[in-house]
Amino acid sequence: MDPNNLNPGAMPPPPPGQLPPQGQPNMQPTAQNPYGFILNAPHPPRRTLLKPNSLRSRLLLVVGAGFVVILAIIGISSLLTRTSQGNVTALKSLVAEQQEIIRVAGLGVSGSSELITQGWAETTKLSVTSQQKSLTKYLASKQVVLLPIELSAKKNSKIDAEFKTAKTNNRFNEVFLETLKDNLNAYAKDLKTSYQNASNSESKKILSDSYKSVTLLLK
Repeated sequence: MDPNNLNPGAMPPPPPGQLPPQGQPNMQPTAQNPYGFILNAPHPPRRTLLKPNSLRSRLLLVVGAGFVVILAIIGISSLLTRTSQGNVTALKSLVAEQQEIIRVAGLGVSGSSELITQGWAETTKLSVTSQQKSLTKYLASKQVVLLPIELSAKKNSKIDAEFKTAKTNNRFNEVFLETLKDNLNAYAKDLKTSYQNASNSESKKILSDSYKSVTLLLK
């Protein structure tokens, strides 16, 4: 035993000028770092949960892709449902608007003393009634039924009061014509908006034909 070697279990240092063999960590503890054999110990290779070409990886990839597709289908279906409900609501509103025009036109037929005004009021009533029948028939084909409260949703009781006052002041024809034209203009605007938002060709045709008829009434 070398009396100068106080650590019999330690590896002898390499000769001066000679480096440790490459690929082997220097596990020799030093005075500065007596735990070097721990810090410099080779690390075991990391284990991956999924191998790139394993059956498990492929299965998880397919399942993940299927989940994404299902979410996309649900999103599109929800969007189409909301769009369809919005279209139905707009068409119901048009039917109620038609009902009010028919009612106002009827007041002109019975209340006007001028044949020209009566004739225009009667033509308007018949035309819008025909439009309403086409639209309600379309809604019925989609299993949509209008309740009485929905049908009368656009009724404006102020018009009756205005007509009564106008008749007292001998201004019925003037007030009636102005009122009915305002209603028809608003109706035409709503028809155009509904046509732009329509979801199928059948409803588009009904709305287009109604719009053409209204523009003729306003000439």
